[in-house]
Amino acid sequence: MAQEHFSKGNQAFVDEDYAEAVKHYTDAIGDNPEHAEYYSSRSYAYLRLNNYPDALSDAVKALNISPKNVNALVRKGIALYNLGQLEESMVELEAAKALDKDNQNRSLPEWYEKCSIDLEKKKASEPPPPPPPPTIRYDWYQTEANVVVTILVKKLPQDQFKHTVTDTTLDLELIIPGTSSEWKQHFNLAHEIDSSKSVVKVLSTKVEVKLYKREGIRWNALEAGSDLDTLKTFTKTQQDTRPIGDSKWDKLAAQAVEEENAEQKEGDAALQKLFQDIYKDGSDETRRAMNKSFQQSGGTVLSTNWGDIGKKNVEVKPPDGMEYKKWNQ
Repeated sequence: MAQEHFSKGNQAFVDEDYAEAVKHYTDAIGDNPEHAEYYSSRSYAYLRLNNYPDALSDAVKALNISPKNVNALVRKGIALYNLGQLEESMVELEAAKALDKDNQNRSLPEWYEKCSIDLEKKKASEPPPPPPPPTIRYDWYQTEANVVVTILVKKLPQDQFKHTVTDTTLDLELIIPGTSSEWKQHFNLAHEIDSSKSVVKVLSTKVEVKLYKREGIRWNALEAGSDLDTLKTFTKTQQDTRPIGDSKWDKLAAQAVEEENAEQKEGDAALQKLFQDIYKDGSDETRRAMNKSFQQSGGTVLSTNWGDIGKKNVEVKPPDGMEYKKWNQ
């Protein structure tokens, strides 16, 4: 019975009564649902009725039974083409072309050329993909007191950089200059920091985030989980993790130490350091002048001019509004 229904379907197709052909092909499939040609033929009838979804469905069913069925591959390709899926259509038509060595399917060359031309037109009309955003590099180094994370980005506006610091994490976010692309980076820090002392500088060529260590230990890595070596405390000869002889690290570490000194010494401490530096770097005469003036004046005068101080005794000069007395008076 299935073959009889199939023959009636073919006759209806030749008579261009495609709806009637679908009915007979459906009856044939009901009698024998494992025959690939029945599904392929009904797919063809659906194509003539412009019913592309059902044509695609029947072509797929035919290929599930007979994966190398050239007619089913062509009809699947035609259905996909008419559904606007040009790339997928070309895949099926190329597969059919590879199998149809003797050009038995007369529709294949026409549809293959048609799909190829339309694909070229589609590609030509599409705008080129945008260039990838520039990559953002970052690095880090450390001193005894600090870890400094450097983001290498030029001309970044202040309002396009955000950061969040806790005692164990660091989150950085910025808009890449000249683009609308975001760059984000999250760090689970290797050791605890004092987040209240963090300092951020947005410069013309980079962004620096200075983190204050809670302990004066050397970090073997910036992030937790990769710091596998035994922790070591800093010594006077071990100020950072740079390779020996690396001038870049020398400069960065020296700059960081200078900034620490400037930030940590204020008021009387800063003045005391100034005197210490003058004494340390001064000549023998400068040191003699400082020692004599300070001792003879009871600490009220400090001079570096030996030419003047060396010729006289230095009198006590208490600050305005105060009176000098010896300790036992």
